[in-house]
Amino acid sequence: MTAIDRTAYPRPGERMTREALRARYDLTAGEHAFVRATARSDAGRLTLVILLKVRHDIGCFPTLSDVHADTVAHLALQLNLTSVTSLLDVTRRKSTLHHYREAVRVYLGVLPYGDEGERLVTTTVIEAAETMSDPADLINRAIEALGKAATDLPAFSTLDRLVNHLRMLVHTRMYDKAVARLTSVHMAALDALLVVPSGELTTGFNRLKQTPGPARPATIRLWTDRLAWLKELIDPAPVLEGITHTKLRQFAAEASVLEVSELLDMSRPGKRYTLLLSLIRQARSRCHDELIEMFLNRVRQIQAKAKEKLKTLQERHREK
Repeated sequence: MTAIDRTAYPRPGERMTREALRARYDLTAGEHAFVRATARSDAGRLTLVILLKVRHDIGCFPTLSDVHADTVAHLALQLNLTSVTSLLDVTRRKSTLHHYREAVRVYLGVLPYGDEGERLVTTTVIEAAETMSDPADLINRAIEALGKAATDLPAFSTLDRLVNHLRMLVHTRMYDKAVARLTSVHMAALDALLVVPSGELTTGFNRLKQTPGPARPATIRLWTDRLAWLKELIDPAPVLEGITHTKLRQFAAEASVLEVSELLDMSRPGKRYTLLLSLIRQARSRCHDELIEMFLNRVRQIQAKAKEKLKTLQERHREK
């Protein structure tokens, strides 16, 4: 389950400054009239105004007991309640609370979360999951979409389960697409990376994760040997075609923190092969980048020495 504090999902129990309370929870004349027309008792009016202002502020109806006491007191004072009265009992007054929520939705012009809301979340998350992997980022995208559509946020657990399910579907589709392009020879070559070859000390997978360190003249042979070895492996580009660059970077990052045993324990071979191919792709790219950067640094050093030598010659022969 995704940690709620890593997302933008609202939490009504947070304490606010006096300025924030005034800006977000001061009642307008229209809101005063709505509350007076809808609820009669002090407990009913206070309950209704909490539902109204919190729904307007954070996009969902709160559990009444979760609302911060300062927020309740601020609203009670505006209703001319000298003391904070008890709120409606959520167990015994379910029908009244349901009526209040429906009235608030009509007043604010918002919709309850239902089939339409779920379809919106599904469309939004599936599209976002083509480039994003972190469930917290996907949940935030869903929250943003529901807010723009003036639709109630569902419970966080509901949103979390749906987002993680959709994320898995998108990833599975990517894995299946990649594995469908692999031959049995390719699969055997990738599987071989997870075993220690005869006469070697480590697996090919660990070689992928380990680099010779910063590229410099002293290690250039190690880097060129590494590039030659990487080019002997399966070319990942044709197999991973159609998967976004951002997604491949995320898959490679996921692979880089795994152990061989974790890859072997994966129930979906397609996922294992996709992560391995993404790591090979990243290793090749980094190897090229390191060698090119080392070459450019060498050229810069030669240019700097040449300019210095030219300056010395100019000074020496200035009179001539």
